[in-house]
Amino acid sequence: MVGKHVILDLYDVEPIKMININNDGTSIQEWNILLGKKFKEANVNCLNVNWHNFNNSGSFTCLYLLAESHLSIHTWPENKFIAIDIFTCGNSNIDILTEFMIKHFNPGKKELKILSRGINKTQIEEISNDKKHNIFDLTNMESFLYY
Repeated sequence: MVGKHVILDLYDVEPIKMININNDGTSIQEWNILLGKKFKEANVNCLNVNWHNFNNSGSFTCLYLLAESHLSIHTWPENKFIAIDIFTCGNSNIDILTEFMIKHFNPGKKELKILSRGINKTQIEEISNDKKHNIFDLTNMESFLYY
């Protein structure tokens, strides 16, 4: 396996948490410092950040380019919804980042999908024989979903 990919959908998030990023009203800069501490704990290195606010309504899109891949956050305060995508490789601990996002935004409901990326056919056969995981051939080519 090359990496782990988390797709996290957060529902029923209080819009103020998106407007202020933090229920204490921290700025984007303070949020980046807080997230930077979590990156360090998770053993990931942030190379660059790109952030776009939409009309100061709490709607924003941000992308953290990581040496290990990326983290993106997209918000829809009018729907009380946040979509988060985290992909890391190597020795990083993606669970630290996932747990932080869930705890920080405190959704009423969450959907979490975890995919293993870069699994070769031998690894797929080993996982399939293990019977603990479901693997679906999505394209009749060599693309698989493992969770």
